Order: sequence, then structure tokens, then C-alpha cells
Amino acid sequence: MRLGGTVTLDGQPLESGQISFIPSDGKGNSSGATVSAGSFDAEVFPGEMRVEIISPQVTGTRKVYDTPDSPTEDVTEEQIPTRYNTNSTLTVDAVLGEDKTDLQFALTSGKE
Repeated sequence: MRLGGTVTLDGQPLESGQISFIPSDGKGNSSGATVSAGSFDAEVFPGEMRVEIISPQVTGTRKVYDTPDSPTEDVTEEQIPTRYNTNSTLTVDAVLGEDKTDLQFALTSGKE
């Protein structure tokens, strides 16, 4: 079955990120989709799902090794508060035979 919709952060479409649907009872398969320009479209299994949303942003670079010719890697920081991912209480009920394509997740970045 299909779940789709929009994700906003502080009233603006989430530029990029990942949305995951994890069975609330811990049984069954998780699934997810990319969030792009605030929209997502995912194929999921039926059941009550916990929703997690992440959107890491590049904040700089660092050397991989402590040598002058070391390659660099991006340093990222999660812009979505943990109340929407690792500590998420967001849920959706995926009912067999019922596609939901108008889900809306309006996130705020306020202090936790």
C-alpha cells in the first residue's frame, strides 16, 4: 500500500530528508522514502506505524586522517529535533487496501 504527502519544517517544505515507517509493535518490515521539496511517496506494509523523519545538513568538512594530504569528509548535523526521529511519537495507521496520499507532517524546530 502507498503512503504519501508532505513534510514541512517551521512552515516551509523540507528541502531534503528521509521518512521511515516502523511497525509500532516491532513486528513486520519497516519501509521508507526520500523527502524532496517537502513531498514523499512510500510503499509500506499494513499496520500501525511509528514515523521517523531525518534531514542531516552539511555543516563543514574535516580531515579523515591527521596528515597534510588527508582527504576530507563532510560533517553533518541533524536539523530535525529528536522528537520527530529517535524519540518520535508520530504514528500513522496503514490500512490494507487504503492508500493515504495526503498525509501532512508539520514539524517545528523549537527547543525540546
